[in-house]
Amino acid sequence: MHIIIVGGGRIGQHLAVDLSNEKHDVVVIENDKDIADKLAQEINATILYGDGKDMELLEEAGLEKADVLVVTTDSDESNLLISMLAKDVSKARIIVRSSNTEFSSVLEKIGVDRVISPEITTSEQLNALITQPDIWELALLHGKVDLYEFIVTSESPVVGKTSDQVEMPRGALIIVVREEGEFHIPTSDTVFDEGDKVIIITTPELKEKCAKLF
Repeated sequence: MHIIIVGGGRIGQHLAVDLSNEKHDVVVIENDKDIADKLAQEINATILYGDGKDMELLEEAGLEKADVLVVTTDSDESNLLISMLAKDVSKARIIVRSSNTEFSSVLEKIGVDRVISPEITTSEQLNALITQPDIWELALLHGKVDLYEFIVTSESPVVGKTSDQVEMPRGALIIVVREEGEFHIPTSDTVFDEGDKVIIITTPELKEKCAKLF
């Protein structure tokens, strides 16, 4: 997929690393020259220095052909304007981080596909939203859901078991496993080890049941 990330802060940087490691075509737009230069040296992605509200820069990033646009700047005003510009010229799915409920409402009204809270969203969760949208949308049909991260402990009942041996609560789904620094979608023979990070999509009511497994 061709993925554009506007904002090279902590979340944007981690997300770019994860997605580029998964062989996606990633472009990061960052308006801080020092951060942009640092990212260019450390990440296997295209790094563009400039303002994400600049339409020419968005076009240079490949907005018209983009599959996903992730907007993660610290400014809700900028995030809104970038989203509006993108909706005019691109069919990309747009995911925006915003902690302001008023801006979140406006973003949803203009057709942003997903508005997420920076307080509860990690780069791993954003990765899941980007790479597994069908699972996410299907889960939304069954009520209020969220993404939860658990770390497998030495005493966890899932240690040494494969994915198909773990009895998840009905309505809960493991969508991403991070093992030895690498993210992957679990298969039936994925084995859980101590220290693995597991991302689960489920309802708040089932969170505690899932926590007991890890």
